[in-house]
Amino acid sequence: MSYLIINIERYISARAHLIRHRIDKQYSWARRFFHLFFFCSNRHYGNYLVIVYFLVKLLWLVNALAQLFLLNTILGNDYYLFGFEVIEKLFKNQRWTENRHFPKVTYCDFKIREIGVNHFYTVQCVLRINLFNEVIFIIQWFWLISISAATIYDFLLWLYNCTVSREKVRFIKRHLGIMSPFNPKEERQEARDFVLHYLKDDGVLLTRLLSLNSSDLVVTEIINQLWIRYKTVNQLYSTVNTQRPNPNIPNTEIINNENNVNTSTLGTDINYENANTNNHRQRSSH
Repeated sequence: MSYLIINIERYISARAHLIRHRIDKQYSWARRFFHLFFFCSNRHYGNYLVIVYFLVKLLWLVNALAQLFLLNTILGNDYYLFGFEVIEKLFKNQRWTENRHFPKVTYCDFKIREIGVNHFYTVQCVLRINLFNEVIFIIQWFWLISISAATIYDFLLWLYNCTVSREKVRFIKRHLGIMSPFNPKEERQEARDFVLHYLKDDGVLLTRLLSLNSSDLVVTEIINQLWIRYKTVNQLYSTVNTQRPNPNIPNTEIINNENNVNTSTLGTDINYENANTNNHRQRSSH
């Protein structure tokens, strides 16, 4: 378990917060949205896994819809409406005889040769293969539509869970306090900073995927261990920052053996953005 926690911490602690801070100041919200989600989708911004995850889900949706429209191109006659016609006939209790997509009866021209003369006849023929084709493609239509609807619902659900800040904070806070001391009232802002500035989108996505593929006990232990490490780093940074009179002191490294935390004490190089927030709070109080 500790190996998993350390690797998750190594991944989510790689930040380019100075670049992100500069982008937030210089760009409007619309340009910032396109810049962050389409041009800066890497692990330094904490959204790489989320972008890749949603791209895969979009490919699933495109695959299902592409198959539906490909069948419409091959079969013609508005095949993408085929299932609605079937449902309409079922609700109206209409007799299921002919279907424009798969006709069962057609006209056949054939020739009978006799001595000295050829006779041409046009008669009705039964296309028995279309009896099976009709059933197969009805099942195919409903399958593709159900897959597309389920993919759209799942995409929107994950989009809500991974982008809405309130939902991300609610999910993480639900697991806090079970294995570690957590006061929801006093540490509300710190927990919000832990989710939005430390875990970020990738960290929340990882914990949600772990929750789906393992037990809640495992996810709770991982989140609480990350929470303890996060608080330890903030306390170490705040202590060293208040004791350092000269901001130009070279970088020193703080190693906490108890929690195996290794980070830089310089404000511009520290891995956790919340450290900068604590620094501003202390200055404003003085």
